[in-house]
Amino acid sequence: MTRSLPLCKSQKCYNEKMGMHTTVLRGFSWQSVLKLSTGVLSLIKLFFLARLLTPEEFGLFSLVLVSLGITEALTQTGVNITLLQKKGSIAEYVDTAWVIALMRGVLIAVLMIVLGALLAHGYNQPPLFVLTAATALVPIIKGAINPMVVSLQKEFRFGTEAMYHAVIQSVEAVLAVVIALFFPSVWALVVALIGAAVFEVLLSFQMFAVTPRFWFSKEKGRVILEHTKRFSLNAALSYCLENVDNLLVGKLLSAQALGLYHNAYGLTHKATYALSQSFAHSSFPTFNTLQEDGKTLLHTYYKVFSLTLGVVVLGAAPLFIAPEFFVDLILGPNWTEIVPSVRWLLVAGILYSAMLLPYMVLFTLKKVQLMNAHMVLTLILMIIGIMLLGPSGGLIGVAQGLAYSRLIALPFIVLVTHKALVTHAADTLPH
Repeated sequence: MTRSLPLCKSQKCYNEKMGMHTTVLRGFSWQSVLKLSTGVLSLIKLFFLARLLTPEEFGLFSLVLVSLGITEALTQTGVNITLLQKKGSIAEYVDTAWVIALMRGVLIAVLMIVLGALLAHGYNQPPLFVLTAATALVPIIKGAINPMVVSLQKEFRFGTEAMYHAVIQSVEAVLAVVIALFFPSVWALVVALIGAAVFEVLLSFQMFAVTPRFWFSKEKGRVILEHTKRFSLNAALSYCLENVDNLLVGKLLSAQALGLYHNAYGLTHKATYALSQSFAHSSFPTFNTLQEDGKTLLHTYYKVFSLTLGVVVLGAAPLFIAPEFFVDLILGPNWTEIVPSVRWLLVAGILYSAMLLPYMVLFTLKKVQLMNAHMVLTLILMIIGIMLLGPSGGLIGVAQGLAYSRLIALPFIVLVTHKALVTHAADTLPH
């Protein structure tokens, strides 16, 4: 068995462990402020855009995001995770990490253009190629973001991090609405993405005294890239879980149906998942710190898991009770077609939220293969569910397929994570 820190026998040690719990809650508090503020902002943005753009335009934009997301996932380098898990200062890795990010941005852009051509042909949507090619500027621009941004999470500076992301999302929302008011088309969403990317790069350099140089160290590059294979597979699976449904809806139904689904998903599933991300994001550094004390890690996990699930359920309750009211209020009368699918998507979102924290724990324990195996299972179940229920049931069938797949898969990840934590707790007991 591995050697661990001694069990707490002093008030100081107890206070340190309680401080970990407080850190998680403080991080969640800031993440909650971020999610609440950006959530409200997203609803305001949706309020205007749903009245300015058509479902088909939202459907095209959803496919553009698919091309952006899948290329980002397939070229994942694990830079941020590596820097987060590295002990001590990350300043010495900034130059190399920046060069890797720049090269990755160019690679993503090239892959996006190719994928855009394939999607345009496969979905019989010629405008999709030009939209995707223009959006390919986003990864090139964002590749220049100062890698020191990750230090905000590493150093538990949750307040500053929340403000950083809130400002960027505010810029994107304002740009999208203002442009759409004058030029109501899907291009408003694309131009807003590009503008927000430029702003994020400028902000990241303004915030930190340490700025990267275009200099690559083979040794440091090896340290960062040695995890690429593991992180790339995980990122690709995570992306597929969140986006393959869009590809299926667009192909099985229509671009207009995809636009309806895009906003229904954003109003329900995406909103509930964002709440759980608040806990997961703020918990990961703490879980990482508690690795050597498996018993405390086990107790902390269950406390955060229970709190996460409670908050997500409470947050989803109003929309679950009165879907017609909220759909009409936020999206308008032209979107009432999504109402029957709202409750199913909320259930799917809650179930998926319950998977996120176990994933963070398995990541912390470096048992990524278990997480990847569960993601594959969930993905297969999701594809089967949507393909079986979608063609005959439309949007409701898609939402049901999504919910059933999550319901079947959830018990497996809960049990696997519990077993991994119990084993780790036993292994880290002092001799």
